[in-house]
Amino acid sequence: MTGHLQRVLLLIGSPRGAQSTSASLGSYLLSEMEKQGAETGVINLYQNMKSAEGRNDLVDAVNQADILVFASPLYIDCLPAPVIAALEMIRDRRMVAQPPWRQRLIALVNSGFPEPGQNATALAIYRQFAQEAEFDWAGGLAFASGAVINGKPLGDVGFVARNARKSLGIAAEALARGGPVPSGAVKLADKPLVPAWMFLLNANRSWKHKVKDPAVWKEMEKRPFRKTT
Repeated sequence: MTGHLQRVLLLIGSPRGAQSTSASLGSYLLSEMEKQGAETGVINLYQNMKSAEGRNDLVDAVNQADILVFASPLYIDCLPAPVIAALEMIRDRRMVAQPPWRQRLIALVNSGFPEPGQNATALAIYRQFAQEAEFDWAGGLAFASGAVINGKPLGDVGFVARNARKSLGIAAEALARGGPVPSGAVKLADKPLVPAWMFLLNANRSWKHKVKDPAVWKEMEKRPFRKTT
């Protein structure tokens, strides 16, 4: 859709909202799209799905966009429940009425695991939604070790987020030209923010630090399903 001021809508699917890693990744993509001349907007799915008015506002915003960017964390190999509810609602309402122009959809999924492949099922759900709701699937990016970002602006994270920034920059340029997310952007996103061994080392240190708290030890020692007979 070149030659047209594209309207890009970011839909944040994290309960942490603007303080989330999902928002950090999505906002960076929006900033790159703005460099390409796009008009951008942001909606917090968790907030809007709480009321009828919010749901109506969400659908109205979706229907005014040229490109939808869903950004969400991975919850047990899937999407958060409010995100799934939003997808189902949008799909059902689009079966009644939708804009006359073709809209595109891109998904950004991040997880706390060091392997980007953990996000495959979540991306497949977004792709299926795009098909059922009649969006043009523009591709998805999977980011591992999202806890390293921890909701900070991606530009402030430093060296470890370099591949994520490059990936989103490449994706923005392609989307602005009317194309899908290039394979080069996907490969860059697939590279862990930190090596797996380093991630696991720091994760184990964090656990050990937390269990120094006697209250945590007490919880860990509970055996609710152990037979007492």
